[in-house]
Amino acid sequence: MSAYAYFLDAIQQTDFLNSREKGSVIIGEADPDDRSNWVNDGLVIGMSCALKQGKGAEDQGFNLWPAIGPILEGVTSITNKREFAKDILKAALTYPGEMPSLSEANETSEGGYVIWAQDIEYHPTWVEKTGGNANEVYAGITALLWAGRQVLGDDFIIAPVPSSSIFKNLGDFDTDVILNGNDESDYLKILQLDNLPSKQSSGKEWNYLSVLFQNDIIDGFLGQQYTENNMDALPGSVSADTRKFLPGEELPYAILSAWSNPSQLRETTTDGPPWNSYYNGGLPFNAGAYFGGAESYPTDLDLSDYLIPTKQSLPSLQIASEQEDVAILNFTGLGNDQIDLNISVKNNISQDFILGYYLIKDDQGSVLDPLTGELLTPGDDGYRSAALNQLNQVSELTNLTGNDSPSTNWVIEDLKEDELIAPFVQVIDNHRLNTFFAFDDANPGGFSHFKNLGVNSYGVDVNFDGKPVDYKDLMIALTFPEL
Repeated sequence: MSAYAYFLDAIQQTDFLNSREKGSVIIGEADPDDRSNWVNDGLVIGMSCALKQGKGAEDQGFNLWPAIGPILEGVTSITNKREFAKDILKAALTYPGEMPSLSEANETSEGGYVIWAQDIEYHPTWVEKTGGNANEVYAGITALLWAGRQVLGDDFIIAPVPSSSIFKNLGDFDTDVILNGNDESDYLKILQLDNLPSKQSSGKEWNYLSVLFQNDIIDGFLGQQYTENNMDALPGSVSADTRKFLPGEELPYAILSAWSNPSQLRETTTDGPPWNSYYNGGLPFNAGAYFGGAESYPTDLDLSDYLIPTKQSLPSLQIASEQEDVAILNFTGLGNDQIDLNISVKNNISQDFILGYYLIKDDQGSVLDPLTGELLTPGDDGYRSAALNQLNQVSELTNLTGNDSPSTNWVIEDLKEDELIAPFVQVIDNHRLNTFFAFDDANPGGFSHFKNLGVNSYGVDVNFDGKPVDYKDLMIALTFPEL
């Protein structure tokens, strides 16, 4: 059974709380007595503390560094990390007494317990208007969560609820400066945190949430994603403009969609409801919804009518980030990282086939003609020859030949790729080799032969005469076991 998280602005709506099944995660600001009562009822309470207004307020972009920075600046040694952490929390929290205690992690006889699910926000424009910068924002967030880890210990679940701006990593920050300081500020140097072992091949930073996870500051996160009727950011999804996460790490996460303020789940009609809500790892929730404002929350609400928890690692999702309309694999940023890939094909046509992949330059399927150096788009003369040219083929994924058996599987080890790639399929019909591309305009007659069936999976129809298609002739699925 999948557990859902409910982030409530008005957490005192007891009728709604009583309507939730045991094991449900209720997130919000609650005093210790209420937390005690609710965990004894079998609920998991995600405590989100009030952060100091005036220092972390919206009109300053929720920048906590003005409150926290003075405690770290100039410190050359820490003799007692826990006491030092308490000073940070005292500076950052409006009501320090709200902070959960270590014992609240213990499960009650009804299965309830407390986690720290701190809401963290960031408005880049307001930060800049008030003289702050992105390094300050991420340093303040890191110091706050680091302090919580020191006080709560290693076994207490810390799963913050970052705004989409933090989830995506907006702002021009430098992780090395945040962790090690520069001429302007020591920032977090005194905490002796580790940077990630590498950057993306483009030189860009990996997602900062990976930094927090690799330093054991967080156990995972519940990322806010509230956009309505946006094909690029459907409920439960990770939008393509989210900064890439470190490959190979098992960072637990889930997505927080919105029931009210905004009414994302009720107003969005694109491709749902329901929608797949992606998650990974061992957090006490697999999906969730935000309930903003003080309106009465429906006691008969069943979030499974809107969100279907679907397990996918973050790097695997980001490889699929360009698959809105076409079966593209996005390996950009992976650089020297080598990954393993499993490909399975269900064959419903009892024919031999060849599966291959070629390099493309953009999400429109443009290819570089090795002979002329020109960029060709699907439908241009010479596109097929350029796409199938050996110089555009992905060597590890070339000539994957399947016979007429019902299923075929390949295990590709140590794939090293750093570009966008797209598939093609070839079959022999009446002694003629037919090639089918994922881009309609690249096919004779402009017919569609590929259809996305889910994350990194698609169906192929090998009908070449424009008859109705069901995209079930070949059903291809890719998984990345190490991501």
